[in-house]
Amino acid sequence: MKLLIVGFICIFSFCAPIWSQGRYERVELLWEDHFDGENPHFISSESDDLIGVVANGSYMLSHKTHKYYHTKYHQVNINPGQDFLIRSKIRFTEGEDDAYYGLVWGYKDVDNHFDFVIGKDGFFRILKEKNGVQLIPKNWSRSNAIRPNGQWNEIEIRKTGFKYEFTINNEQVYVSSYWPLYGNNIGYKIKNVCTIESDYLVVEQPRSVHVASKTISPYKKQNLGKPVNTKYSEVSCLVAHDGKLLVLNRDNHPGNRYPSSENDDVWFSEWKNSEWGTPVNIGSPINNAGNNYIVSISPDRNTLVISNIYNDDGTSGGNGYSISHWTGSKWQLPKSIQIEEYVNDGEYGGAALSPDGNVVILTLQDKDSKGVNDLYVSFVQSDESWSKPVNLGGVVNGFDHEYSPFLAADGTSLYFASQSHPGYGGADIFVSKRLDDTWLKWSEPLNLGRSVNTVGWDGNFSVEASGERAFLTSYSNSLGSGDIFSIRLKEEMKPDPVVILSGRVLDSKSGRPVEASITYRELESDRDLGHALSDPKTGKYRIVLTEGREYGFYAKNDKYISLRYHMDFNEIGAYKEIEQDLYLTPVELNAKVVLNNVFFEPNKSNLLGKSEPELDKLVALMAGSKTMEIEILGHTNPSKATEKFHRELSQRRADRVRDYILQKGIDENRVTATGCGYNNPINLGVADSHKMQNMRVEFRITKK
Repeated sequence: MKLLIVGFICIFSFCAPIWSQGRYERVELLWEDHFDGENPHFISSESDDLIGVVANGSYMLSHKTHKYYHTKYHQVNINPGQDFLIRSKIRFTEGEDDAYYGLVWGYKDVDNHFDFVIGKDGFFRILKEKNGVQLIPKNWSRSNAIRPNGQWNEIEIRKTGFKYEFTINNEQVYVSSYWPLYGNNIGYKIKNVCTIESDYLVVEQPRSVHVASKTISPYKKQNLGKPVNTKYSEVSCLVAHDGKLLVLNRDNHPGNRYPSSENDDVWFSEWKNSEWGTPVNIGSPINNAGNNYIVSISPDRNTLVISNIYNDDGTSGGNGYSISHWTGSKWQLPKSIQIEEYVNDGEYGGAALSPDGNVVILTLQDKDSKGVNDLYVSFVQSDESWSKPVNLGGVVNGFDHEYSPFLAADGTSLYFASQSHPGYGGADIFVSKRLDDTWLKWSEPLNLGRSVNTVGWDGNFSVEASGERAFLTSYSNSLGSGDIFSIRLKEEMKPDPVVILSGRVLDSKSGRPVEASITYRELESDRDLGHALSDPKTGKYRIVLTEGREYGFYAKNDKYISLRYHMDFNEIGAYKEIEQDLYLTPVELNAKVVLNNVFFEPNKSNLLGKSEPELDKLVALMAGSKTMEIEILGHTNPSKATEKFHRELSQRRADRVRDYILQKGIDENRVTATGCGYNNPINLGVADSHKMQNMRVEFRITKK
């Protein structure tokens, strides 16, 4: 399966605010090629029977056989429900008397298309072919509008309402009822031995483009240039959320592992010293002789989701998706992801997976598709398989292609490429907001505007968590066939602000890095929101947290006791990066562990409900270690209150924690409680955050 997109989801909550409603821009031109090097669609090519040459602002086709006709076409995303105009200027330069030439449209394949052609002898014909059966609405007829050989003929096909109007040199030669399009390809047909030349091919379709920004963006796309882009084709890209890693695909590059296979390899470039480094081939087992694409990168960069299935020997195993983890020195052989009733009848696929492993957005085509390719959602199941994909619905999906999905770090901003929604070219980038947790309600997609989109094909859009830079693939102004570009985004085009929390997982006694899993939870609902992995060698981790929640998070390794942490991100206002090392305490005598997520009413010993998940973890630890005994230690922060008040308050709080543990079935002889008052502060600072560290409950292992 070829992939048009790699994407990435971060899922935590949906945010209520929706982007401003932007503005509408009236656009007439849908697609054009003037064969002058600007936004080229048709290129020079040669086969045994047909030569095509693009040069000096024209497209020349030379046909060499009587056996059959040939077509040269390009996909154009015409909305069949709206009026449109196809026009071209063509002339016959040389050839035999029975030769003819003209336009094809609605082209699906050789057995399903329409044509409007002119013969050398001054006749024209209109044909429709369905499933190989030819119907001829207008058989060969002479028209005085056709100019002599060597002179230009302007041909137009206009859809107005429910009829077609056919024009040669501004003279209407035929009118018919409208025929539904079989496909969205438009181009040239040529038959018998002759040479023709075209000056242009233009498609117009008046439409209102709904642009995300209320004003024109001052920012312009910047080609990343060398060494990222080459004379070969960089066909896709994906930026990591921290903006310091760029994954790209190179097609037919001599540095690919199997350059003779004419397939794509995964490469990566790192952002260092304010520039992108020379891309490096990711190597095996990710790259094999097939088409290789990274679909998603976890925020910690230790997990990849890859397009296609891998056999046990590392060879390509067919369509689907696989997952691979970093071992500290190499990537694991990707293992397949099982999706219920997964079917993709389309040529392309794509996916965006949440780092917590709960939701995936898929690009596919099946019987429920509203267009050619649609976007679908699938949810992880208890057995780690995935639910049957469900169509996102008609707000996102249209009559043609939707693909290249990317969910930003806020988990609600969906960027995708579309050939259905009104735009400027072959495919444009749009953005839509998720409105609820069903994943089936979305805001109206908004076009990112001319600063991002061109009259050509634009796709593979991704944006770093800060929202400052976005990256995409485009074929306009490229060094090769396709290149990677970056662009700054206006505020109204950015995703909602998030926090990137990063650091290392460390042994609290030795300070050495520890391999661990990291879990982050919503304290209010006691719900796991996601998981990450630390680097097995360095202990480094990264997670992305959204606004509007209080979080608890911790690292876990079975050989250690987890120290739990708490952060309040109900109001963050803007993108932030926070460093926080996570410590794991070895299970040994007299080891102390702070219960960071235990909360009381101010100056009271009443436990708050959001403390229960933390205490339940301690209960589980003791239930699993039958001989362990602990002492609960209560602490307060120095204040104007008396020492007696602090000692008694800390004792009551320690007792309350002990009572909770005993109520869960732990033997009373295994748990004692001591109030320490304010005699053991761990932070003498005056900030509220410092005082909160002193007002703590911890436990000490008195017996293993």
